[in-house]
Amino acid sequence: QCIVVAIDPKEVAPGKWEIFTHGGRKATGIDAIEYAKKVAALGAGEILLTSMDRDGTK
Repeated sequence: QCIVVAIDPKEVAPGKWEIFTHGGRKATGIDAIEYAKKVAALGAGEILLTSMDRDGTK
């Protein structure tokens, strides 16, 4: 078994990704790249990234 961490980021500035919740409606103020590094260091076996930039579009 492994721990999977899901992160839903949006690009808020060129090269700057922030984690959002509630289907991409609420900003958390958490830098997605730094958070991914932190959870990996804490032992996450997999990181599932789902970009919220075009969520719900075709």
